[in-house]
Amino acid sequence: MKAPKSVAIIELGKGHTELIPSHLRMLHGHADQIFYVGLHRHLKILDITKFDRALTIHGKSGISGLIELWHIRQFLKGNKVTHVIFNTTKGSKILKLTYLIPSSIHQSGVLHELLDLQRSTSQKLISRRLSKYMVLSQSIFVHATKQKTKVGNYFYPIYFTTYTPKSQDQISISIAIPGNIEQKRRDYLGLIDQLRGKALKNIQFIVLGDSTFRDGPMIKDKVQEAGLTDHFKFFEGFIDEDTYYRLVSNCHAVAPLLHPNVKDYEKYMTSKISGSFNLAFGFKKPLLLPHSLANLDEFISVSIGYDMGSLSSFLSDLDPAALTAIASAITDDSRFDLKNQRTRYLSIFNVD
Repeated sequence: MKAPKSVAIIELGKGHTELIPSHLRMLHGHADQIFYVGLHRHLKILDITKFDRALTIHGKSGISGLIELWHIRQFLKGNKVTHVIFNTTKGSKILKLTYLIPSSIHQSGVLHELLDLQRSTSQKLISRRLSKYMVLSQSIFVHATKQKTKVGNYFYPIYFTTYTPKSQDQISISIAIPGNIEQKRRDYLGLIDQLRGKALKNIQFIVLGDSTFRDGPMIKDKVQEAGLTDHFKFFEGFIDEDTYYRLVSNCHAVAPLLHPNVKDYEKYMTSKISGSFNLAFGFKKPLLLPHSLANLDEFISVSIGYDMGSLSSFLSDLDPAALTAIASAITDDSRFDLKNQRTRYLSIFNVD
């Protein structure tokens, strides 16, 4: 397979930077040079020294913003970049930049929401300039192939800083709930209501968000009112990346709390992913999901399903041996094999 000669990874948004190490892992040893183009704020969370060169901008608007985009164009030309991969293919800045980049440079990118191809005019315009899209799960790719799209393949961005987990206490089970504490995105209240007044043994939820921000104070109060303080661990303030990944590494399982009342719930079945999924896959942690998700092909071998009405007994009956078996299944899953991942990833750079 023909590999790209010189690649620039571009991320002009505030989010999705957690995917960047996975891009690097896919390209390492298969591209002569790798460049990065992003925001100044990314310098706080990314190791730019891993790239051959980098250009960062402030992300300004108006005329100043257009000047920054022109600087990106010149940076790509000056460094003889042959391929661009957009880490996020959405937004007005990306739309403008795709048309500023010379047609001699191959453009492709990650599509985070499959439905954008149908409902977004700007996405359709971006698509005209891109050769291929990548999506972030096999199931989304399968749905994309049923439509006429430029989705060419998929990969799982599951390469994070790795740690040797502490020897896990088999007397208790710790369950990570990743992400900002927002009820509209994760059903914390449903979890609390199901556990209220129940005898819950040896379970602790590690809530990986700032408990002073967004819905954090409200959720923390609800936990206290329900008498569940001993079963929840909260953090005040921003959790740095090193601490965050160590906490996930030391947990037994990951619970995204994606229930039918959560915003975009049905989309998680067909057109988008939760970052919790890839955290679980990357750290080889079983997903705890409602049966409606756990029974899907995407998750059936890597998760344990539950019914909301019996959630407390489900948690009390969790078997550490079963969790370990699923962790082994994730390790052996061919979807996550590095060689297979790289083959799918590099196929995006080949022009039909």
